Amino acid sequence: MPLSRYELKRLALTPRTAYRRRRHRDLEPLARQLLETALYGQSMYDFMDAVAAKPDLLTDVPIGDDGVALDLGAYIGEWSKAVATRFGCSVYAFEANPSTAEKAAKRLAALPRVTVFPYGVGTTDEIVELSRDGPGSSIYGGNGEFGHVEVQVRDIVTVLHELGLDEIDVLKVNIEGAEYDVLDRLIAADWLPRIGTLSVQFHEWHPKAHPRRKRIRSALRATHEEAWDYPWVWELWHRRLDSVAE
Repeated sequence: MPLSRYELKRLALTPRTAYRRRRHRDLEPLARQLLETALYGQSMYDFMDAVAAKPDLLTDVPIGDDGVALDLGAYIGEWSKAVATRFGCSVYAFEANPSTAEKAAKRLAALPRVTVFPYGVGTTDEIVELSRDGPGSSIYGGNGEFGHVEVQVRDIVTVLHELGLDEIDVLKVNIEGAEYDVLDRLIAADWLPRIGTLSVQFHEWHPKAHPRRKRIRSALRATHEEAWDYPWVWELWHRRLDSVAE
């Protein structure tokens, strides 16, 4: 089987990665983990510098206390807590991993306008296997460092209908490879004009990541403007005023 574009890139960058790993061996564990995930690429360095200069970079979003935010891939609830506390808005947090969903529920229990859903979202309702790898846990494979578990995934469009939502003020997406299917599903259902702000992390290791990200970004440009982009780390899009859904 031929190597993917990401695998070829990983091989080509092996010397650089080894050099930078040694150079930054004294960094604290979280910073090292972030750099490892990004193959010690410049985008991650730039992103880390941006967060150092502006610690609330990922939660500095336009939303009021009457707004609705969705946190897809809530993990243990840090983003949901920060946004709900800062803006007083409603937050729907989704986390497929049972152990981290439980931690998120406990962390967010004191915030009455935050609801945690212990399942993931995708293009259909199904039960899938999740490889448990901490923040990198994915239904698209992995090392399974902490084992594997069957989890529930639900169709994102059905979920939005059940929640009675006509639009979303802020959509944050960090779902370890599932972002491509979810965003393609939202595009097909004509949901993009109903999303005020999109914060998304695209994962380069996913099969056909480059063409799929390119197509999604092309669709986004029809309704949104890119606020900032650290490729394969995080990017932020705001809906244009002339694209507001009627």
